[in-house]
Order: sequence, then C-alpha cells, then structure tokens
Amino acid sequence: MRWAGLLRAVNVGGRKVIMAELREAMAAAGAARVTTLLASGNVVFDADTDSEAEAAALVDAALGRMGFATDVMMRNAETLARTIAANPFPDVAAARPAQLHVVFHRDPVPAEPVEALPGIHTGP
Repeated sequence: MRWAGLLRAVNVGGRKVIMAELREAMAAAGAARVTTLLASGNVVFDADTDSEAEAAALVDAALGRMGFATDVMMRNAETLARTIAANPFPDVAAARPAQLHVVFHRDPVPAEPVEALPGIHTGP
C-alpha cells in the first residue's frame, strides 16, 4: 500500500531532518519507493501493510535510526485521493495551486470554530 507520513515540527526551530537521510532510513526500515517533498518532513512510501499503525512504526523506526522523534500522521493513497476529489475550491487549485492548503488533524475538530470561519475570514 502507498502511504504518506506527515511529520510534525520538522525543520523548524532547530529540529533538522535531512530528507536524503530520511529516505535512506525509511528504506533501511523496510519501506519501498520512498520519496520526500523538499524539506517538509513529508515522506511517501510503499509498505507491505494496510495498517496505519504498522506504517507509522516504519516511520518511527526510520526516525529512531536518525536519533529523531516526532509525531507522525499517516494517510494512505486512497484517503489522499478522496481528499483531493472533495476539494471545495477546484478553481483555486487550478489557478493558484501554491495557495491552496489542506490541514489534517489527528482528532476531530469541534464544529463551532469551523462554522465561525466564514464570518471571520477576510482572505481569498
């Protein structure tokens, strides 16, 4: 299965992870077709598991080899494809892709702040 590991607080505040080293450590931990995005701390890889916990364990093992630890959120390729398909702003994605962001939360977000957002957001 194809996975994306989203590492929290990487390459900010002195918490430096070299992406080439992360790719090598991921491969050593058992991941295949490992890629990273710039210095974002996002790592995409294949693993012989459909278990989020087992995929996260591969990332944790790789980080451990590097002497680094951080929270990791896992998303599989199917979940990411559904997220892209559900984009409520396809025109923005086409016109200004660098200005469209997706934020994933580990826990459900309370409805109150989400419902209040349209009334307080003043940007495009």
